Amino acid sequence: MGENNFTVLVAEDDEINFYLIEMWMQDLCTIIHAADGIKAVEKFKLHPEIDIIIMDIRMPYMNGIDATKEIRQLNKSIPIIAYTAYVMNDEADLMQDAGCNEIITKPSKKEDFSELVQKYKK
Repeated sequence: MGENNFTVLVAEDDEINFYLIEMWMQDLCTIIHAADGIKAVEKFKLHPEIDIIIMDIRMPYMNGIDATKEIRQLNKSIPIIAYTAYVMNDEADLMQDAGCNEIITKPSKKEDFSELVQKYKK
């Protein structure tokens, strides 16, 4: 884990995708992992130190759009970044309507995540 005051909740059900994000970001921030949307909401409630959320959209039990809506009921201002391979016509609108600040598409590059941390770091 990065020795940093910046904490990122990564909601991602695919272990390989999560480990890739973790590898790219571990020196930039502290990472909290949630393997599905339900866990993402629970971990958000348990960790007030979270500064930003990277939210996979297609996850089991609760998808990222529903998880984003639940988190938005608790916190209107935390940056939530949709992370998806499926940016088809209306899905991008659904993500933004749910409260996502921006979208990163899969496959992505390390630079996408380091730029995010720099952009949202206080």
